[in-house]
Amino acid sequence: MKKNIKKMAFALGILFLFQASIVSADVINIRQDEVIYKSQFYFGSDINNDGTIKGDVIAGAKMISSTGIIDGDLFVGGQAIRSSGKVMGDIIGGGKDVDISGVVEGNIRCVGEHVIIGDKVGRNVNIFASNATIKKDATIGGNLLAMGEYIKVEGIIKGHTKIFGNRIVLGGEFFGDVDINVEIPDSLDMAHNDDFAEGYVTILSGTIIHGKLTYKTLKEARIESGAKLNAIEWKEMKLKEKEAKFPGAVETSWDFIKMLLSTLAYFLVALLLVKFLPKTFKRQSEMIDQKPFQLLGIGLLGLVSIIATLIVLIILIVLSVLFSAPMLAVVVVFISIVFYMVLFYLATIPVALWVGNRIMRESSTAWKLAAGLVSISVCLFVLAYFANLPVIGALFGFIAFLIGFTVILAGSGALLVSLKETLASVKTYEQAQDVLQIENNSVDAENK
Repeated sequence: MKKNIKKMAFALGILFLFQASIVSADVINIRQDEVIYKSQFYFGSDINNDGTIKGDVIAGAKMISSTGIIDGDLFVGGQAIRSSGKVMGDIIGGGKDVDISGVVEGNIRCVGEHVIIGDKVGRNVNIFASNATIKKDATIGGNLLAMGEYIKVEGIIKGHTKIFGNRIVLGGEFFGDVDINVEIPDSLDMAHNDDFAEGYVTILSGTIIHGKLTYKTLKEARIESGAKLNAIEWKEMKLKEKEAKFPGAVETSWDFIKMLLSTLAYFLVALLLVKFLPKTFKRQSEMIDQKPFQLLGIGLLGLVSIIATLIVLIILIVLSVLFSAPMLAVVVVFISIVFYMVLFYLATIPVALWVGNRIMRESSTAWKLAAGLVSISVCLFVLAYFANLPVIGALFGFIAFLIGFTVILAGSGALLVSLKETLASVKTYEQAQDVLQIENNSVDAENK
């Protein structure tokens, strides 16, 4: 149960891993003879682990390298990820270049531009990448699910294999069924069908498939002599003319300008609030840095609260129409909804300050706020743009949703905690004033 909660928290907090990988301030080196006896959180610093960490590792940086032992799960996000040591649990994360050439006792779930797996994996492997390679020395003890542009599998897969991609090459040994679906890009130019050489399946000599091979492609698979296949089913695809969905340069430029203008408008509102309450928002950004997962949970509770409030509002409105129920309750619930809507609208401010502080530590608050807002907006814009890609476009759309959702949860969590602290301070102040008033009254009575 504890591990499942951590994995859910990581999924919600993936924004922090990718944002933390923008700038790496320093390098953390763990020596070969060094043993760390608890879970570790690394954000913004490159990691070189040659020792042993007895616990989970959550890291976000430009470069993460582990040649030692991680006796737990590895949650990681960065530009370059290298794991040539041993991970006793799961590896979950993403980066531009992911090279897992060491042993992983659990599962691998990763996203990247280039992903390589080159050793033993105890359980299942899920890969979402532009280019993915399972090397000859790799053995996957469970199932393989791969989605990408180019996928090459040369290792041993003991479970079932399911692949979605464009260019697929098989050259290993597969003990279960193999299911392949070669996608046809929506932007395919129908006038140049002869140039369509991307969608293909190649079965190399020496490949062994003990189960059934089922593949759905435009063209029949190229099967080299020497490949041993038990049963084959080809589901031929028919090419249909489709309009290109990928945005053009003019449309993209206009969308980018609108994004900048909306970010500027939000920045002006946010800057006014930050100038009015500087210590409050500074405290909120510090909370995100110190306890991000706790704030995500509080933000999630806030989201659940507004959903429950909406349901109550609908019920009260129905009752007020049917039974002439008092409208005071409806007004109270409506005010609660407005409160949460404002809360979610302002949620980006503390997160932007946190991101900006990691990018421009020595700059003014205004510059930090601007840097954070631009980073988040541009990140979401780029992800939305690449969501139009065939095959893996849905993945970019999902990541964009996840980042936006995480910003709302973390920011609203920080705002709610800050509001609670403010109310507690006001209550403490009022109690102190009451005590002081009682003492003054006692002194006056004694003097009389």
